[in-house]
This record gives sequence, C-alpha cells and structure tokens, in this order.
Amino acid sequence: MTAKRKTGKERKLTPKQEKFCREYVVDFNATRAYKDVYKCSDEVANASGPRLLGKVSIQARIADLQKDLQKATGINAERVINEYAKVAFANIKSVLTEGNEIKDISQLPDEIAAAVESIQSDIRHDSGDSEGYTEKVKVKFHSKLGALSDLGKHLGIFKKDNEQSKPLPLTIIVFGEKPKDDPK
Repeated sequence: MTAKRKTGKERKLTPKQEKFCREYVVDFNATRAYKDVYKCSDEVANASGPRLLGKVSIQARIADLQKDLQKATGINAERVINEYAKVAFANIKSVLTEGNEIKDISQLPDEIAAAVESIQSDIRHDSGDSEGYTEKVKVKFHSKLGALSDLGKHLGIFKKDNEQSKPLPLTIIVFGEKPKDDPK
C-alpha cells in the first residue's frame, strides 16, 4: 500500500512558519516577516524569507489567509477594480454646476466623490469699506493616469507592449568561412 503524498494545504506548518505567513500577509514583505519571526540579521532574512515563501505549504497557507481576509473585510478583486474605475473614468465636469461653480460635495454621486482626493476652500474677507469676501475652491482628483495604468496591467492590456520589448534572439552569421563540418 502506497502512502498518499500530502498537498500543501494538508501539510502541517511549524508555529514559526504559521507566524511567518500571518506576518507576510500584513504587507507582503517576506524579508520583514522572516526577520520579525526568526529574529535574524537583514542578510539572513533577505535570503531566507523569499526561500520560505517558495514552499508550496507556505503559499497554500498564505492563500487561505488572504481568502479569510477577503471574507472578513468584503474586499475582493472586483471591488478594488470598481474603485480604480471610478478614479480612471471620473470627469471634472461632474463637480461643476452650469455656472462653473463647485457643487456641494454632499450632492456629488458616489462614483464621482470616490475619485476626489481633496477639496480645499480658501475664503478671504475683503479689506476696507467692502463687506464682501472672496472664496476660492480647489478640487483635486486622485491620479487618473495611475488608475488607468493599474487597470490596464490588471486586465493585461499592456502584454503586447511587454512582448515587443523582449530582446530578439541574436543570430551571428560569419561570411567567408566554411562550416567546420563542410567537406569542401
């Protein structure tokens, strides 16, 4: 009777390996996680962290922890992509009234408000006999280009560009020499 080989999920991790996995999912830095758990030098952690991360059982445990985090937080790939899309496709005209005034932020649709990084209001009282004031409002959106780039990477839009940048195989042709195995 042959013993069945255990899969990565079925293998038991040591307590330190379990702690490494839990530390790793905090910031996905294998060196930091290894150093925190095994209390070693930067040099040892630099070499050992990624090596430990290469183990099938460690990868399986990290995948399980990530699934648990997704369930607990409700954050998944679809939700993240939707937020990127809000930033990528927001239009500045959406925050303006017909008279080119800034709309009240509470009146903005959620998909536009999600794209706004900050709103700055500068109110200056006029000096002298005037009782008026000047108000200047600045609206700053999150980076549209950054969001588009990240969406493009996720969707594989740039794969063709990446393939074009790969080096071509080099073939050297020497003229005037006979091949060594040529009998002539």
